[in-house]
Amino acid sequence: LFLGISAFTWNDRYFEILKNMEIYSNVYKELNANYVDDIDPGEMMKIGIDAMTNSLDPYTNYISEARVENYRISTQGKYEGIGAVIKDVDGEVTVIEALENSPALKAGLKVGDQIKAINGLSTGDKSGEEVLSLFRGVPGTKVEMTVDRPGGKQGMKVRLTREEVSIPNVPHAGMVSDEIAYVTLTTFTANAS
Repeated sequence: LFLGISAFTWNDRYFEILKNMEIYSNVYKELNANYVDDIDPGEMMKIGIDAMTNSLDPYTNYISEARVENYRISTQGKYEGIGAVIKDVDGEVTVIEALENSPALKAGLKVGDQIKAINGLSTGDKSGEEVLSLFRGVPGTKVEMTVDRPGGKQGMKVRLTREEVSIPNVPHAGMVSDEIAYVTLTTFTANAS
């Protein structure tokens, strides 16, 4: 008898979850079809997920794939992508560094290059995190960018192949004199020592 009640409770809970997921999906479909403005699906889902986790307790949080990747980069110093550091400079997605032996450097990207499109998608309306997610991907996959080079060629097509990129803890070290060393320590991963 106990086994039958327990199974019924679990099935009842599973049915309740499925029913509410269907309601959630139908509400989203109706909003998407009938709302006066376009709805960004990623932003709408983020709002829904944040509302769910915020209703529980301060310790339950949703961590997006991009944030997990950023954590991995900061702790391991590795990621899959093109090896370019970008920044918004005067409203333009601009390369501020191309890591040594990276796909970006091999393809000829230079500091100051403005990335206008990635795989045909304009970068003009994208956040830095969205642009980085377009760069990152499975090693061996291709990415094509449209690049303007200030004082140089405009609308250049640059094709790269993503690789596993290692960010060195110490990108430069050298002796300034016989008694003084210059060491640039840029990240603190597990093997920084």
